[in-house]
Amino acid sequence: MFVHRPFLKAPQHMSAFAAPALSMNAPTTRIVSRRARVLADHVRAVPRRAPTEAHRVATKANSSKSDADVEVSDEEMQRLTGLITKKIDDNDVVVWAKSWCPYCDEIKALFDDMEVAHLAVDLDKFNEEKALVSALARMTGQRTVPNVFIGGAHIGGCDDTMALKKSGELRKMLTDLGVSFKQA
Repeated sequence: MFVHRPFLKAPQHMSAFAAPALSMNAPTTRIVSRRARVLADHVRAVPRRAPTEAHRVATKANSSKSDADVEVSDEEMQRLTGLITKKIDDNDVVVWAKSWCPYCDEIKALFDDMEVAHLAVDLDKFNEEKALVSALARMTGQRTVPNVFIGGAHIGGCDDTMALKKSGELRKMLTDLGVSFKQA
């Protein structure tokens, strides 16, 4: 049953899009309005509060080992490094990624939009995911994805690649390599 409550006004931090949630029935108003605030923050692109020191300590304690910290034998590391190096040498543009990562999707979309022939390797599709991430981290010093290589040179991650695009250096690098791409 819908009950209209005209005396409730939308707080200043809520957008008009999220404000109708305040008109809901009393028992669910608190839950719905909290969801509406979250929605309003996303709609307005309000940055979230920085995590507290206690949160950082708790997070660090819970995730003491990242994918890049997995122990891999020297023999296995050499094999994986060889595979990674071969893929990088055989392709002008290589994106080491994970299928669920929005930053990886952004880089893949960038190269798709530019119509650049590239190899996108989703590491999470392999049984050796953690070992591959560890090998990449050892090779590049970068523990995160996407991990972008152009012409055999390590470019960096999403922010680094987007900065190259913005400055025009990405087009210059691709042109110098002889890689064809769509002029925008």
